[in-house]
Amino acid sequence: MKALILAGGVVRPSPRLSMLLEGVGLVVAADGGLWHCETLGVTPDLLVGDLDSVRDDVRAAWPDLPVDVHRPDKDDLDLELAIDAAISRGATHVLVVGSAGGRLDQTLAAALIAGRYAEAGYRVDLLDGEHETYALAAGTSRSWHVPRGTTFSVLTLGDEARVDVHGAAFPLRDAALPRGVGLGVSNVARGEVTVGVRVGLALVVIAWRVD
Repeated sequence: MKALILAGGVVRPSPRLSMLLEGVGLVVAADGGLWHCETLGVTPDLLVGDLDSVRDDVRAAWPDLPVDVHRPDKDDLDLELAIDAAISRGATHVLVVGSAGGRLDQTLAAALIAGRYAEAGYRVDLLDGEHETYALAAGTSRSWHVPRGTTFSVLTLGDEARVDVHGAAFPLRDAALPRGVGLGVSNVARGEVTVGVRVGLALVVIAWRVD
């Protein structure tokens, strides 16, 4: 089952984003992310978090919405709690919308969180309508049909990953991708792009051109 998590960051509606959200079977708002429901035209099934950033007028629009309230001094981010809530309800593929564009620490944390779930066997994709971020664990690969000339990057989330990149201006085969190097940054699509991870944990970031 594919679930949608609404986080409180920036969202830029686009035809591409609408297409990715097709077939979603569960919508979970992570605290202030509830306000994205109207923008995206979706109906929330659950609100999760410590409720420190969701506006009263937005909550009033969904008076019967079930709420899973957590203490403000919790160890987990609202995003983690929302993902766990979706997984506990049967989700294996989670789309997180609005995890970027706000605080830098929250943006970085979302990428690392996506990587942790990827290692556990779940797909957690980070979307904002303009950028798409995908975490790939060892032994997995994914392909994307993107317009020719689209910029994308492959970064390691660990000490080192070994990756294959096909359909790009700068293809890679079993290439070592150490942490903190620019080798995988700013590649260019030549059609369908495929990234496979042989060893380690990698992050693929696609920059869509949105008019």
